[in-house]
Amino acid sequence: MVRGGVLVITLFLSAALMSSCHATTFRVGMGNNGIGQQTTHQYYLLFGLVRLNEVNIQRMVPDYTSYDVEVGFSYRDGFAATLGDFFVSLLFLPLTVTRQVVTVRW
Repeated sequence: MVRGGVLVITLFLSAALMSSCHATTFRVGMGNNGIGQQTTHQYYLLFGLVRLNEVNIQRMVPDYTSYDVEVGFSYRDGFAATLGDFFVSLLFLPLTVTRQVVTVRW
């Protein structure tokens, strides 16, 4: 009986980790030209209440006037990174650090 409960919890957590994704895309000018892309991370403390670092889009693409900015929380960083974030969040629950992925395509 205990083994079945652990299996159900494991499957539930795996499904939650693999299905969670939220992304918003902002188009500047004419949008993405397919020339290149750059990805960085924005970190937040206390469930997103306090920003820990600053992501400056203008420094990422200083010479371009047309680009797409995708901002989101996603499993696309890889399962190991998502699983690592989950366990670190459990360990430091009062000081939960969340990560937001910022991708700029020009």
